Amino acid sequence: MSNFKNNRLFIILFTLLGVGLGVNCMLIVLNVLHVAHMKDNLKNLKSQLQSLMSSSPSPIKKNVAVTAENLQQIHKVRNQWDKFFGEVQYSKTPLECYLNLQTEIETIKDRAKAANVLINPKCCFGFSKYLNAEKFPDTQNLRELDRQCQIISMLGTMLIESRPLEVISFGGESLNDEVTEEDGVLNKYVVSHLHTHNISYSKLFKLSFTGTTQTLRLFINKIQHMQIPIFIRDIEVSQQSQGRGLLSVENVPVFSIAVEIVDFKSETT
Repeated sequence: MSNFKNNRLFIILFTLLGVGLGVNCMLIVLNVLHVAHMKDNLKNLKSQLQSLMSSSPSPIKKNVAVTAENLQQIHKVRNQWDKFFGEVQYSKTPLECYLNLQTEIETIKDRAKAANVLINPKCCFGFSKYLNAEKFPDTQNLRELDRQCQIISMLGTMLIESRPLEVISFGGESLNDEVTEEDGVLNKYVVSHLHTHNISYSKLFKLSFTGTTQTLRLFINKIQHMQIPIFIRDIEVSQQSQGRGLLSVENVPVFSIAVEIVDFKSETT
C-alpha cells in the first residue's frame, strides 16, 4: 500500500501508456483489415474489368427492337426503290446509254408539249454533253447515269403534271464530270449532303421553273406523297428576269427547288 502511495504517479503513467498502446494496436489491426478489404475490392474490380474487356456486350431488348424496326424500314424503302428501278434496262455500252438519255429527254419534252408547258432550249436536264454526240458516257458511269436519268424522268413528270408555265433549268450533281453546270446543276460543295450509311448515298437535283404558287404547292405535295426517300433541301423565289426564260410575263415568279434523294448502292459492286 505504501508502495502504491509512493509510486502513484508512475503507476498512473504506466496505466495510461498501456491503454494508449492498446488503442494503437487496435487501430493498427483495423487499418490492416481495411487495407486487406480494399485489396480484395481492387482485385475484384480488376477481374470484372478484364471480364468486360474480353467479352462481347449483350444488347438489351429495347435496343434489339429498335434495330429490328430500323432494318425493316430500310428493307421497305429498298424494296420500293427496287420496284421503281425494276423496269430500267441498264445500258451495256456507252452508245446504248447515250441513246437512252436522248430518248428520255425527248420523252420529257413531248410530255411537256402535250401539257402546254414550255421547255427552255438551254435546259438539257443535266445531260448537255450528249446533245450532238459530242461525248459518250464513260463506261464506269453507265449504271449510275441510267438511274439518274430515271430519277430526272420521275421528277420531270411530276413537275409537268403540276402545270408550270416554263421549265427553265433542271439538273443534278456532276458525276465524274459527266454532267455540266449549264443546266442549273448543283455543286455538291454548296449544299451539304445528308449523313447516310455505307449501304446508301444521296444525290442532289435542282429545278427552276416559272408558274403560280399553285404550281409550287402541287409539286411539293407530289414530293411529300412519294414512297421513296426524297427531301426538299431549299426553295428560292425570285422575279422573272429578261433572258432567263422564254416567257417575258411580268410578276411571274421563278421557283428554284433543290431536292435530295437517297439511293442505294448496287449489291453487285
